[in-house]
Amino acid sequence: MAERALFDPSDDRREVPEAVLDQAIHWVTILQSGTAGEPEREACRRWRAMSADHELAWRRLEGLRGDVQRSAAGTPAPMARQVLAGGARANGRRKAVKWMLGSAGTGVLAWSALWRMDAGVTTLMADYRTGTGEREHITLPDGSRLVLNTDSAVDIDFDGSQRMLSLLRGELLLETAADNLGRPMLVRTGQMDIQPLGTRFAVRRFNSGDVRVAVREGAVALRHATLAQAQVVHAGEQGRGRPAGWDAIRPFEDICDSWEAGMLVVERMPLGEFVDELGRYRPGRLRCDPAVAGLQISGAFPLADTDAVLASVAAILPVSVRSMTPYWVTLVPP
Repeated sequence: MAERALFDPSDDRREVPEAVLDQAIHWVTILQSGTAGEPEREACRRWRAMSADHELAWRRLEGLRGDVQRSAAGTPAPMARQVLAGGARANGRRKAVKWMLGSAGTGVLAWSALWRMDAGVTTLMADYRTGTGEREHITLPDGSRLVLNTDSAVDIDFDGSQRMLSLLRGELLLETAADNLGRPMLVRTGQMDIQPLGTRFAVRRFNSGDVRVAVREGAVALRHATLAQAQVVHAGEQGRGRPAGWDAIRPFEDICDSWEAGMLVVERMPLGEFVDELGRYRPGRLRCDPAVAGLQISGAFPLADTDAVLASVAAILPVSVRSMTPYWVTLVPP
């Protein structure tokens, strides 16, 4: 009875907050994992009972799942086209869900992909995303220029009061344009917000949770979720935020944005780090034997042909390229 009291049919048109939707996706992921027990189910029930928004998000996602199942069986699923939007405004994730589930042929495949894990869902439903080795150039509604690097995902949320980009994964370069409406620009990356002050800059979100911001022109203000004071990074500098705080400001390095031109530019970089960087642009596994990982390498390498880059490395340094398959390559001592 308590759960029913939280749900009002008149809420059908109300928009679910983004954070609540993410939490609902998280709980469905857990309960669909095959390993959830009664403690997890009880914790989910408690979460649903915490607020009407929680229950509304849960019911909409459950309705979406039913629509997908009916869609896979060949029955039209009208609810799947609307269930997440709630109100007149629909953000990128909700629009992507409607697109994915709008036709009967995609149901089972879309659902299995959609609910595999929370982070994967977020990336899968991003407004823009790139695969391994891909780059994408995007002109934003205000005329700003956005470039996504390999294996990256971003959500875009422009309205009457703000221009916000959410970097969900990977790396972007942004060249901001003046806005006729005077709306502030904001780039959100988990625990850190980046406000450009008329600028060109690159942002990389690392799997560790670190965020690097490198400014080519202008300046940016960095705000950390756990720190009161902002940090300003000027042209020719880079800043790095970690879950616990800031690193010291460092000089700009070409590697921070040379990828836009399809180049990996490095100077005296340890080979192990170089291999990690190059591996972002090719499918499969690229490794470096610890015995040669400390060798240093400098140069400008074209990312369009990583096999040619590896051959160049073997010509420059005392290493050999060992290929078990095209997708499992290791740099080893000669």
